Amino acid sequence: MKHRLTSLLLAAGICAVSPADARTWTSADGASTFAGKFVEYDEAAAKVTITKGFRDITFGIDKLSEADREWLKEQQAKAKDAEAASASAKQFAAQKIGAKLREGVLSKLDDGKFADYTMTTAPEYYVVYYSASW
Repeated sequence: MKHRLTSLLLAAGICAVSPADARTWTSADGASTFAGKFVEYDEAAAKVTITKGFRDITFGIDKLSEADREWLKEQQAKAKDAEAASASAKQFAAQKIGAKLREGVLSKLDDGKFADYTMTTAPEYYVVYYSASW
């Protein structure tokens, strides 16, 4: 009996725990909602994949509410920005000058004070200033 009760409590605990990154999705007509974890969004096919329980469900975004569609567009934009930043970082590291401009080397003037600065994108060009006194 004690083993059976422990098993039931454990099963109930597992079922009650939801993923931290799950969100509530709403149907286009607003009549129903469900919790699911976002997996991917195929913009070209206008389809979204969501994990509900242990199954992946793929369906058209036309079945989702306008707020959910807007959230998907925001996620897509964030993914594109992250991809662009990664490509820019690789390009920056491959440059002779860019590779030497690591964290802690650059400073910027911020409200009259110098502050450490880290470049996040590769510049299109560099301006090199050289001064010497003879």
